[in-house]
Amino acid sequence: MTIAIYTDDSDMAHVLSYFFNETVCSVHARSELGGLPESGGGQAILAVGSPDEKDWFRLKRSVKQGTTTYLMIREPMTPLETVYAKEIGVREILMDPVARLRSKAAETPDKLISVLVCPGLYETAAGSELVYIGEGTYFHPKQFCIKYGSTRIELSEKEAALLSFFVENEGIVVTKHTIAEKLWGGYIQPDGISKVIARMKNKLGPARVLISSRQLGGFMYVKEREAAEYAVNAVTRRLK
Repeated sequence: MTIAIYTDDSDMAHVLSYFFNETVCSVHARSELGGLPESGGGQAILAVGSPDEKDWFRLKRSVKQGTTTYLMIREPMTPLETVYAKEIGVREILMDPVARLRSKAAETPDKLISVLVCPGLYETAAGSELVYIGEGTYFHPKQFCIKYGSTRIELSEKEAALLSFFVENEGIVVTKHTIAEKLWGGYIQPDGISKVIARMKNKLGPARVLISSRQLGGFMYVKEREAAEYAVNAVTRRLK
């Protein structure tokens, strides 16, 4: 069902068209509310700074035609105007969305932030199987793939197991011997581990810099690039 918006305010028309999506709303002149040939049914919003006498007549006419009618305002209404709107059958009084955000911002930054928060988003993310590994890159352990931007790269089962092992041991230097024991049961040549790690890193895109080798042996994964660079420099300083 489309929503008909009646306003002479070009800014409000633009904002409401954006919020409601142009495919589900139509914009008309303020004076046309309740006066269009196709009367009855549907939804209508009269969007004004504050209603004048003609607006109240238009609202009554729209309600009598059987249209679910809303009044959107930018300025606060008096208690008498609010009572009158209810008496004539206006469904709800709405606040211009831009004015509402401005009013929240005028209170405190926290008030505005609370309005803009996406409810339930973190809860949904908590149940996601995607693992963020840094540098805008995500790892899907069960689907054996890496995603960054619009790119998706498949991993082998062993590469996925190896990456999972690094993620589980973030910030810890793991030796080739430990990797061989955990993932191959000890039955792999040390050079073979280096080749698998190199092949896996090439598939990580921008996140490949987060897995580094150590001159004393072993490898380490750190999610943040700054932390990874610090770890490398710290080891280098100790060797000097």
